[in-house]
Amino acid sequence: MIAAATFQHIWKCIELRLNNWFDRIFFLNAVPSNSIYKWIAFSWLVLAAAPSIGITSPVVASDIAAMELGEDIALTDSLQQELEYADTATPCNTVGEAAEIWEISTRQLPQSGCVAPLDVTKYRVSRWLPSCGWIESSIEQYLASVRGSEKSNDDKAAGLDLHNIVYVHGNWMPADLTRDRGLLISRYLAQRAHFPFRFTIFSWPSTREKRALADVRENAVVAEVQGLYLGTLLQQFPPEKPLGIIGFSYGARAVTGSMHALGGGTLCGRTLTDGSYPSEIRVSLMAAAIDRGWMLEGGRHQNASRTISSLVNLYNSNDPILRRYHLISTSSRATAAGVAGIVLPRNWLNLPPAEGTSVAAPKNVRLRQFDCRSDLGRSHDERSYYRECSCTVHLMDHVLWNDWNEQHATYTPEVANESAN
Repeated sequence: MIAAATFQHIWKCIELRLNNWFDRIFFLNAVPSNSIYKWIAFSWLVLAAAPSIGITSPVVASDIAAMELGEDIALTDSLQQELEYADTATPCNTVGEAAEIWEISTRQLPQSGCVAPLDVTKYRVSRWLPSCGWIESSIEQYLASVRGSEKSNDDKAAGLDLHNIVYVHGNWMPADLTRDRGLLISRYLAQRAHFPFRFTIFSWPSTREKRALADVRENAVVAEVQGLYLGTLLQQFPPEKPLGIIGFSYGARAVTGSMHALGGGTLCGRTLTDGSYPSEIRVSLMAAAIDRGWMLEGGRHQNASRTISSLVNLYNSNDPILRRYHLISTSSRATAAGVAGIVLPRNWLNLPPAEGTSVAAPKNVRLRQFDCRSDLGRSHDERSYYRECSCTVHLMDHVLWNDWNEQHATYTPEVANESAN
């Protein structure tokens, strides 16, 4: 009873002070203290003050803060379990495995296009060995393996017959998580591979900073610079060996940017020096954080359509992050290719190859797109594409050259093969 009386007394004192305060602010001295008008005035004041005290603004910031990372923070604890899934999973083909796993890092390099050193000797190289983990290596050793000039113990060229696959991660991925993610994806690929392959993780500086929205916009520019770095690396690959590339979200921006630069386009005010590159490049994109019309004539990455042999694009029309893509784009009306698919020129199937290459006209369809919303729902998580999306087999088969196995021919997802008018 004493406690209740004390509480009632304190509340009456607070109510009296609030009434006196609002009487002075809203000139309501003539209005009864319990009037509904005073509570309406109080509500208006709270709503007006909310943005200044941070009640409203963090809502948008938290949504943008989820860009690229998706559910990684909440799901970090499950990553190790996924990395160990091979002990219980039944692979499609026990012959296929990642014979080599490498990491090429540009995290230590300048991230401004005007000063970016386009020299592969500046890249940091590491190699994964199951017996001892990640070890430092050199760009010379990596390129020797890629070109098949490295000698094995029996004096034969090592890696000559290995198929090359390059993976480019998305935004807000620290170096250690990038390696774990790369190992995970290489195991998913190994389950579908019919021959050994070389898997390269292209690691770029995308660690999260304090200011979410400003950081996302800044990393959009950094991802463009990675197109220059990646294009410079791909110029070192032998032209006669095919190449598969996987890009997720901002990684897709780096991939299409590199293809544009290889095709002679200008990127961040820079162009690559003339050089060869793989004559057949298959690109697979997921949740691409690029404008859907960038590869059209006059688009930001218009020359990419000249260097890409074929393209598979997985998008999610319910992606809660990329639906806000206009907040980071130079155009307020921009739509992400990861939400609505990529639009390519009508004559893309008949475009001549860029100079210096000998790309033969591919026999299969060059563009395949799949809306994964029925499998993913409202998700931007990369691992959800591999774990839950039935369309991801097309993405993996594409870069593995499995050429649309008959076992998936009956699957008819919603397809968006659009072209410009």
